[in-house]
Amino acid sequence: MITSYSFADEKWIEDFDYAVAPHTKAAAKFELGCGILENKFNEDIDEYDYVSVISKTTYPSGTKIRTRCSFSGDGAPLLVFSNDLTERGNSLLYGLHFEIVVYKGGVNVWHIVPKPERALRPINPTKILKAEFPIADGTDVPLEVEITRGAIRINVLDKSYLVENEEIPESFRVGLTACEGYCRFDELEIEG
Repeated sequence: MITSYSFADEKWIEDFDYAVAPHTKAAAKFELGCGILENKFNEDIDEYDYVSVISKTTYPSGTKIRTRCSFSGDGAPLLVFSNDLTERGNSLLYGLHFEIVVYKGGVNVWHIVPKPERALRPINPTKILKAEFPIADGTDVPLEVEITRGAIRINVLDKSYLVENEEIPESFRVGLTACEGYCRFDELEIEG
C-alpha cells in the first residue's frame, strides 16, 4: 500500500507524532505554509529548530520512503526510522534510530544510540555512510530509501548506495527531521 502526504493542509498530522532526540534543545513544531513543512530560526536557542515527526504506523521490512526536500546553509533534512521510542512530555523520544541525511556535502547515514550518561551530548552517533558530492542551496532533492532487514538502499539525485547494519530492525516507524539549519519538505510517500 502506498500512502502519499501533501502538506497543503494539516491532515497528515493525524498519522504522525512529534519526536525529539536526546540532544534536542527545544521542542518545536513544523512551520506550515504554502504546501510545505519547514523549520525556523529559534531566537531562544540561537539556532534553527530541530523538528521531527514519526509515523504512528509501524512498517515492515521492505518499506520504501520517498520525499522531496531542500535546504540552505547548514540545513540537513533527513528521513528517520526507529522502533525504539518512549513518551517524553507531549512528544516521543528517540532511542536507537537511523537517519538518512541530505546536506551541502552529499548524503550521510547515521546510526544513533542514546547515551544518557553523557550530559552535554547524550548520544553516540556513528556515521555508517559518508557519500561526498556537492548539493547547492535550494536544490530540489528527491530522496528515496528502502529499508530491509539489515540494509538501507538509498537513491538521491542520480546516485545509489547500499548500507548494511545488523541493528536495522524488522519493523519500524518512519518520519522526517529538519535540523542544523533551514530545511523544507515538499512531499512524503510511504510504500509498505
